Amino acid sequence: MPHRALPRTELERLDALEAANRKLNALGPEARRALRPGTRNRLASLLPRYRQAVCGRQALIGHQTEGTASVEAAKARLRLYVAHFLEALNRAIARGKDFRPGDRTFYGLAASQETLPRLRTLGEILEVAMDVVRGEGERIAAGGQPITMPSVQEVAELLETLRTLVQDRKRVVTELDGYADAVSAMREDIDDLIRDIWDELDFAHRKEEAPARRRRLREWGVVFETRRRRGGMERARDGEMGRRGVLEKRFDGGEPDEFAGGRRRVVADDLGFRGQGKPFQYRDGRCRRHQSQSPVLERSDTTGSALPSNAPPGRGASPAHSTTPPLPTPAT
Repeated sequence: MPHRALPRTELERLDALEAANRKLNALGPEARRALRPGTRNRLASLLPRYRQAVCGRQALIGHQTEGTASVEAAKARLRLYVAHFLEALNRAIARGKDFRPGDRTFYGLAASQETLPRLRTLGEILEVAMDVVRGEGERIAAGGQPITMPSVQEVAELLETLRTLVQDRKRVVTELDGYADAVSAMREDIDDLIRDIWDELDFAHRKEEAPARRRRLREWGVVFETRRRRGGMERARDGEMGRRGVLEKRFDGGEPDEFAGGRRRVVADDLGFRGQGKPFQYRDGRCRRHQSQSPVLERSDTTGSALPSNAPPGRGASPAHSTTPPLPTPAT
């Protein structure tokens, strides 16, 4: 049976209000009476502000995605140039002509450090790049030869580009938080408005047949969903119980207390289920009410597992372990 499904996301809420507003504007004064004047006024007041907040938030989400991709690309490029710059410094020191191991101290490194510093996070890359730009300027001012391929100017340009992108991303995040707060503040009023619109439309078309009523309500943006029929109980994991009282679990076999057909009944109380009501039994993929209101549990002599007293003996179970009383012999 189809039933109404209220919006779950902000875009679904906006679509529902936009559809109702379009339908309302396309109708004449008489047809507009399906909604009360107060509801129409609330729709005219809330929809523009909600549309601006939701659309602004969606636009900023797109900008944030693009900004994050740009930051990651710029970060990877700056990391590459910084690593190549320091590798060129180490090779020049290894040649021993114009550079000495003590030149590494200009860049915040130990004089004996021949490995590259850690360059993984954004903060580490920015810190090392700033040390390279500052240290190269100090070393050249002290009379040293400049390092080329890459030069310090290339590193400085990439550093400034990355800084700008990071600042832009922070600004977008701040604005996005503002739009998100505005949307959250309006969500309760929007949900009440959508519910009131759909209730009033349902009441206005209450005398029509169900298919015709649903067809008219869909024109106003009302969404209907069909409940999916479940063929049986929900599957329960080992040691857990669903919403039913009694569940049958299948076993591979080989257990002394196994019943005929490779099934063993597990009672709700044995799994920690404390719900009341009639127990259910899972058989052939369908729900079926069990005759017993409160199955009696007895503990098996061989396995110690809880078994119902009225369970029939099965394959692999000896008659001595069966708890089913013998049937009385009818009188002849």
